[in-house]
Amino acid sequence: MNWTFILDIAFYAVFGLLLAIPLVVLVAACTRTGFVESRTRVKEFLEKWAEFASTDFVDKIFKVAGISTVLFLLAFAAYTLNRFGDASLPKISATVNHMGSEKVRWSVENPNKEYRNMTFALRQLSGVHGDRQKWETMKGEMGVYDIRFARIAFAISLIFLTAGLIDLTSKSWKQYRKRGVVTVAGAMLGLFVSLWLWTDRQEQYVENLWSRYEGEYFIRHAALPCPAPWESRKPARKDTNTFLYPATCQ
Repeated sequence: MNWTFILDIAFYAVFGLLLAIPLVVLVAACTRTGFVESRTRVKEFLEKWAEFASTDFVDKIFKVAGISTVLFLLAFAAYTLNRFGDASLPKISATVNHMGSEKVRWSVENPNKEYRNMTFALRQLSGVHGDRQKWETMKGEMGVYDIRFARIAFAISLIFLTAGLIDLTSKSWKQYRKRGVVTVAGAMLGLFVSLWLWTDRQEQYVENLWSRYEGEYFIRHAALPCPAPWESRKPARKDTNTFLYPATCQ
């Protein structure tokens, strides 16, 4: 049984449940209503869209899995937010110099495709090769779920920020603008914390990745590889095989 796949579903399902909160806040801002009414609208909307899978066969599958169609939709939304964070956070992190982390800079900027080549070498040395399930399991052991947590938290903070900005455009201070100020303040804090968390977890992930690579390299060649690129501060390697086979260090 593919336990990694099941763990992924559980991970996104949990965040799918949490995603309902910013959705309620966003709908409340867009419709100029309170949270109670907004929650009702979100619930009705999700149940309506869930009708596409209302057949008995699909319902039985979801019952066996222990999830509902609505939760499935929210989990898919959480997965989409993770992909959004994966595409946007490296660029946003670059605007703040990756908070001074050379490891994050190396993994994001990927000079001469070093990061990709190193991960390829690790897959070959560890015997994973093209087995995606084994690779996903290995990434989970090295902390990839921490990174995904930060990505989704960043995207959720953006939803809160959007809702707060919409509330600030309201003419009624007592009803909505005050709520908008609180929402924007909380969203800005959430954006900063999630960006910091992503940088910290990405750095830890790179450290774990490199340590795993060094261990597999030593088992294969009875010697340690060249120093990590962020430690040597030398020009980037141009030879892909430098990570896979013994070579003269620069």
